[in-house]
Amino acid sequence: MDERMIFEAFDAVQADEALKARTVAAVTQELSARRRTAHPVRRWAAAATCALVILGGLGGYQVYATPTATVRIDLPETVELEVNRFGRVVSATGTEADIYHQTYDEALTAIFAECPMENVAVAVDGDPGQCAAISDAVERCSGGKAYCHGWGNAADDGSSADGTYDDSGTTGGHNNGHNGGGQQHRHGQDW
Repeated sequence: MDERMIFEAFDAVQADEALKARTVAAVTQELSARRRTAHPVRRWAAAATCALVILGGLGGYQVYATPTATVRIDLPETVELEVNRFGRVVSATGTEADIYHQTYDEALTAIFAECPMENVAVAVDGDPGQCAAISDAVERCSGGKAYCHGWGNAADDGSSADGTYDDSGTTGGHNNGHNGGGQQHRHGQDW
């Protein structure tokens, strides 16, 4: 059967406007009834998906906002940076530089660019691997103006419980390590 014959057969079918209107109304009513009686499993699945997306977003933000390393730069006003596991600054005190959410390399470069001092002491504490990388960045970004030393919670590293560092020159166990763990990573001066 060819297409022409099909069109010729339907050319004879005519519908008045009232029939068309009733047909449209019936189809619309049927479709809206189906929408109102959506399957309950689909509703629950949609709600569960939305809840998972929201919880995932909140959990992701929590991971991003949690600091894993702290950098303290001893300038006339102490600058303290908190860095997350992705190497981004999530908190900064003691500086006017706009360094939030920048990488620690960018933040250190901005801070040392404004620093006229030489032999700036920088303490790094937190995840040992990240502290070693940040210590390397301090040397690189400061252009030789700064040196790193350990700052942690071990009793023999010269730090106290409140996080202050005793750099009086005593030989009481300065280890130039990170996180007080004795991992050697020397930059600049010997203690």
